[in-house]
Amino acid sequence: MKSRLFYTELWGLTGRGPIVWLADQLRTRASVRRAVEQDVGSYLERIVKANASRIQGDLRERLRESRWRMQAEIKALLKNISTSAERALGRARERWAAGAEAVQTEISGIQRLLQETEALVPPQK
Repeated sequence: MKSRLFYTELWGLTGRGPIVWLADQLRTRASVRRAVEQDVGSYLERIVKANASRIQGDLRERLRESRWRMQAEIKALLKNISTSAERALGRARERWAAGAEAVQTEISGIQRLLQETEALVPPQK
């Protein structure tokens, strides 16, 4: 299954409006640096959380689809096994029936031979 995952960049969060730009112009270099570091830290935290959530969702979806395919495959295999077992049972019944019929035919043949043999030998008194 192909992943449908796409990563979020959230570039819209990196923009700085004119008021922030003006405030930065009035602050000290160290203060601007701390603010930028804080903004970068917040941005990285948000992007990692967003992308981790997307990865988690993608893995869940792939697992769900994999489970569905596996269940479908198992059902197909069980159906094939059931069909094969039904055919084997049918063949076994045919052979059993043919066996009983064959035995009965043989018994009838033996009885006929016995009668013919008895007809050849006169009864003893």
